[in-house]
Amino acid sequence: SDITKYFEGVSCHAEMVRYALWHALAIRTVERLDVPVMYVYYEDYANDLEGETNKLLSFLNLTRSVDGEGNQVELPEFRQSDYADYFTLEERAATSELIRRVLKNEKGIELLDRYFTEWNFQKLVNQTQDIV
Repeated sequence: SDITKYFEGVSCHAEMVRYALWHALAIRTVERLDVPVMYVYYEDYANDLEGETNKLLSFLNLTRSVDGEGNQVELPEFRQSDYADYFTLEERAATSELIRRVLKNEKGIELLDRYFTEWNFQKLVNQTQDIV
């Protein structure tokens, strides 16, 4: 199919295609090298910094740093950035659809599912009617 029809409404569509392909190639590389992998989601650190940090340290067979008295060093504050306000719902949905199309036959697309935005007009109409 012609992927260019999915470019409409996507800012920097070439960058989005590169983003999608980078993920696909990273997953292929990990599979080919047959190395252990841990998938880390940025926003999970905002929800549970301590827990996510401990999972990562465990995966890497590392322990938390300790101070001179043997106490675990406190983790720094985690400041999550959210760029959702930079794009309209339509732009996010168009970008999600483009990435889905680029990755439609690739393993690992489910790793990005949590970031996809749906553009379901009827759902939006129902939500709007509930508000009004």
